[in-house]
Amino acid sequence: MNLQEMMNSISTLGAQIRAKNQEIAAMAADNSADLSAMNAKKEELNTMNERLTMLQNAYNAEKNAQAVNVVPAAKPAGRIRACNEYARAFAYAMKHGLNARNGMGNENVKILFDALTEEGGSPAGTDGGFLVPEDMDHQIRELKRALNPLSALFNVENVTSFTGWRVVDTAPTSGMTLVNEMGTIPTDDQPAFVKVPYTLDKYALRLPVSNELLSDEVAGLMAYLSK
Repeated sequence: MNLQEMMNSISTLGAQIRAKNQEIAAMAADNSADLSAMNAKKEELNTMNERLTMLQNAYNAEKNAQAVNVVPAAKPAGRIRACNEYARAFAYAMKHGLNARNGMGNENVKILFDALTEEGGSPAGTDGGFLVPEDMDHQIRELKRALNPLSALFNVENVTSFTGWRVVDTAPTSGMTLVNEMGTIPTDDQPAFVKVPYTLDKYALRLPVSNELLSDEVAGLMAYLSK
């Protein structure tokens, strides 16, 4: 089974799992549903999730194995001014007063002439100067982000189904009232309740990355994506 076939199987199984989840949720919301049938559905769902995990592991292992054998792509010519060799040659030309007119044939500045040929004007070097080196840093800068958990501010309750409801007291009692001897005890402190339904949502995201990009990138892309 190749990577594409594995990906197709993962997508198909994922759709089946979503459908099974919806089926179990519908049964849970039905008070007349048979509990044993629900448990059987949950066992089927657990088996499907285990199959999905094994498929994903096999896909990742095969993808990593293929990535090892990928030959890195050649650097594009347009990045010549970003390399350290170009910066050193440019500093040498500045120090010795060389330009496109008097530096011809000097091996120390050959890379500067290569850049003029690839990126220069028409004709290259008409103004008599070399192209300034590019200051390129491939590392990814991240905007500051804060993912603050809300569990410290709210009551968290574990549930076993995707839908359901709870009874909430909306008018808590104020407690006992002080009365004098033979006094009248109040009876108007009545509690009030409301039915609060809940529905759980699932969130997921898959970001495809090609083997060519992984073999050629120099910006720490995988470290960034892993976060």
